Amino acid sequence: MISPSKRYPVRRLHKFRFQYGPWHIWFDPPPIPTWAQYQYTFYHDDYDGAPDANDNRHGNAASIQEAIAMCNELEDEANGG
Repeated sequence: MISPSKRYPVRRLHKFRFQYGPWHIWFDPPPIPTWAQYQYTFYHDDYDGAPDANDNRHGNAASIQEAIAMCNELEDEANGG
């Protein structure tokens, strides 16, 4: 079960894909079990990905709850909070 967030609702788009406001989160387990801290991948709608963009609105997390917390932290940093 996904814990509710006060910032955005979490919508299930597919069995392993979720949307959290402008963020996309999906279950993407690595082939090596020891990398369990990277079970979920997330990125922002406006994520550029270009090396010169200095855009850090993406990442990996061990759980969907951790991914949501990281999304909130990245938004707070971007908004000066």
